[in-house]
Amino acid sequence: MTETQIIDELKKGNENYLKYLYSFLPDVRRFTRQNNGDEEDAKDLLQDAIISFYENLQAGKYLQNNLKGYLLTICRNKWFDKLDKLKRQANKIKDIISINEEAEEDRQFEFRVQQRSLSDYLQDALNKLGEPCKTLIEATVYLKIRMEQVAQDYGYADAHSARQQKLRCLKRLKGFTSYEHIINLI
Repeated sequence: MTETQIIDELKKGNENYLKYLYSFLPDVRRFTRQNNGDEEDAKDLLQDAIISFYENLQAGKYLQNNLKGYLLTICRNKWFDKLDKLKRQANKIKDIISINEEAEEDRQFEFRVQQRSLSDYLQDALNKLGEPCKTLIEATVYLKIRMEQVAQDYGYADAHSARQQKLRCLKRLKGFTSYEHIINLI
């Protein structure tokens, strides 16, 4: 069956022909891997592109003859939009961290103590966690950002996924801390 026949069937609303569009997954997979993505990213990207394509087709906005090129262009644009969004989020995180670091420096200056403070101890434990756990815990615990917003800002599928990641991170954080040491610092 030709692309023209497939497009005609899709225009008629015959969604069974959408399966053909999944044959472009290897091309999308190759593109995402070359641009810091993985298998799941490729699948999600193709799914989103198929939905966009189908909506454009039904709205009469698809005017090309190259279905594969059109889908891959949608994928490329969506992927670069996602990378731009992640870059903006990373910059926001850096700003938040910078603000937190400045505030922490001010607090340390005002409350110099011979012994390490509790906040230093916890900050060291957070630093040992690494990314993305550190920023996730800072966002949810220190900044009290709601899970729905965290999911949207940091690229999680939904609030439940973000919450599960937070729990995994807190469990790891627990391994870097000692209850007795915290009591001694208070």
